[in-house]
Amino acid sequence: MTNRDLNHSRLFDVHRWSEHPEVNALVDRLYEVHIRCLEPTDRKRTQDKNPYRKALKTLLIDLYVGWVDDPLLVTAFSRSNRSYEQGRYNELHISAKVKDVVDRLIEAGYLHQKEGFKDRREGGSGRVSRIWPTTRLEDLFRDARFGVADVVISAPDRERVILKKGKDEDPKKGLIDYRDTDQTRAMRDQLVRYQALLDRHHIDICSLEEPVIRQGNGLLRIGREHVFICRIFNDGSFDRGGRYFGGWWQIIPKEFRRDICIDGQFIVEKDFSSLFPRMIYCLEGITPPDDPYGIDLSGLAYADMPPKDGRGLIKTMLNTMFNKRPGQSILRIVGDEHRDAGVPTDDIRVAIHRVEELNAPIRQWFDSGAGTYLMNLESRITEILIDRAIEEDEVILTVHDSYLVRNDKEQWLEQLLRDACQQVLGQEMKLKTENEIGDSLFRHQWRTGLIAGTADISAISNNRYNLMMEGQRERSIPVRTEGYANRWKLFKEGKTKG
Repeated sequence: MTNRDLNHSRLFDVHRWSEHPEVNALVDRLYEVHIRCLEPTDRKRTQDKNPYRKALKTLLIDLYVGWVDDPLLVTAFSRSNRSYEQGRYNELHISAKVKDVVDRLIEAGYLHQKEGFKDRREGGSGRVSRIWPTTRLEDLFRDARFGVADVVISAPDRERVILKKGKDEDPKKGLIDYRDTDQTRAMRDQLVRYQALLDRHHIDICSLEEPVIRQGNGLLRIGREHVFICRIFNDGSFDRGGRYFGGWWQIIPKEFRRDICIDGQFIVEKDFSSLFPRMIYCLEGITPPDDPYGIDLSGLAYADMPPKDGRGLIKTMLNTMFNKRPGQSILRIVGDEHRDAGVPTDDIRVAIHRVEELNAPIRQWFDSGAGTYLMNLESRITEILIDRAIEEDEVILTVHDSYLVRNDKEQWLEQLLRDACQQVLGQEMKLKTENEIGDSLFRHQWRTGLIAGTADISAISNNRYNLMMEGQRERSIPVRTEGYANRWKLFKEGKTKG
């Protein structure tokens, strides 16, 4: 198929790697016939013996993963030498030689290409080249005796501490090289140990027969092979941003999060309530309102929405006020989202005024661009939690200011969050339970003897338990599929053999 939707694409990932024998066999087959001729015969012994083979291997692996996930997906492939500059973010040292490899595969009938362009007019945009497998290469992929789990391992030395120029969370945009310090080395060491912790435990979605979620035309894969934990700092400073990224649990649709199991147990999720405004009130030494997002919605279109939707729009509005810079219009920034939800412009203006009035004591933080600073405070709390998780070999999954643990570790997590907030902010932050399925189901499992009870759980009164289970009947208990049960069984067997 030579015609493709060129916008249905993703960037070439130079971090793909594998040492699987069948991967190497496929690479060697194409290298000997089509690529070896590119290698200079007078190459010095001190130089990489096969830079073209390395480029071919990374390219084939990335094309294979994309093809398996979505056969219609095309790969955005830059032909600019700057895209392959050596540095801490190109650990495999894939050079611009990969362009020669692509050209040879096109000539040999393994790749299709649509060349990119650059619009040099003022305000013009451009597009990098697109490549995708021909039928000839797809046939090799179909016959391959390996799978995605064998080839998606990231490069061993892939950089985990990422410094960026702006706020964009895309780890490939605006990268800044930096000189290592004791701080960056300590952060990198923690990330490696945290990744090892996650690898020692089974983290899965029990409602999935196969460990994949279809999103549009693509697939989101679930499993340890698809986790690469890193931290992204923003605004060119290690005092801005610093959130933890790279877990599939952060990007799955929210309805699947309740079905996550850690080592065979359902999870409970703890979330901070109104974290950013409450942080600011704390830093200013001011008692916050009961709900910094809780403006009077009477007479406004927000009042006709489900409460969660209306509050969500107001939450975005207030946090945007902290994030934006002087001179930027809050109405212009949030207006489209609110109007798309059916809110008239006049109602948006009234809501902006009411948000400003409710949070007048911290008005000086509006237009301050403080969002990445607040993210950094949040990331320090997370850092403390992860240190403790590593120390006790207990899994904590992070979704920025939300944390997931096995449901029998709920009280443990709550105490950790209180202690971490005291260390970073000097006082506790308000918490809420986001995943009540796991919370009440744990109590059900304890009452029925499926898991061992603990002192704090046994103290729950029968009346409170009955009320919780009454609510539980309104929320279906996640179903454990046969596929999940088999994956959990294989993990336990492998751990026992290890």
